[in-house]
Amino acid sequence: DVLLKDVADALASAARGTDIVGRLGGDEFGVLLVGCEGGREAAAYCDRARRVLREKMSERSATVDVSLGFGGLADSSSSDQALHLADRVMYAEKKSRFSRTSGP
Repeated sequence: DVLLKDVADALASAARGTDIVGRLGGDEFGVLLVGCEGGREAAAYCDRARRVLREKMSERSATVDVSLGFGGLADSSSSDQALHLADRVMYAEKKSRFSRTSGP
């Protein structure tokens, strides 16, 4: 529970004043980047979130793996499709990181 709160706090700290952070369920969170102009801005948010989370985990002498993905309404026909796109990107990042850290 403490770890989930730390992740939520890090995501909120990285957000701008207009952004909305929420827990989707389990260990998954969603962030609505209101007025986000595109992938560069979303990637900048992801970088900020990773930095804040690293700092927070360092304070606790803990480690956590995080996979972030984003999908925009400009690239999708609906908010559901944008969420699905973000989910696919996030799982691709997670799979890529796992394949780099494991092996024979």
